[in-house]
Amino acid sequence: KDQIKKDPTFLQNAVKKYFKDNQHKLEQTMSPATDFTENEAKQFQDLEDKLRSNIKPDEKEVIREKSLSLLESQDMKEDSSCLPSLLVADISDEYKGTEVNKLELVGV
Repeated sequence: KDQIKKDPTFLQNAVKKYFKDNQHKLEQTMSPATDFTENEAKQFQDLEDKLRSNIKPDEKEVIREKSLSLLESQDMKEDSSCLPSLLVADISDEYKGTEVNKLELVGV
């Protein structure tokens, strides 16, 4: 803070010194893995096989029933009558202003 008071261009000079005129550079090049998609698919398949092997037949049936129930509820048309709505006719033609109170805080 003291340096900023002494020199108004302190921040500009610091940015110039440490960023614009800095000769130290690092170049980083990234190249994609050629078999990324295949590896990802294999990892996903391994995980799926592992998870499926630990599920009992009765648990599979419960999951299937819940999935069908979810699908059915997602396919249902939603009832939007319970949502609030605003029509153009609901808006008054007259402007009713709002009183504004100004408040000054000392020291803020």
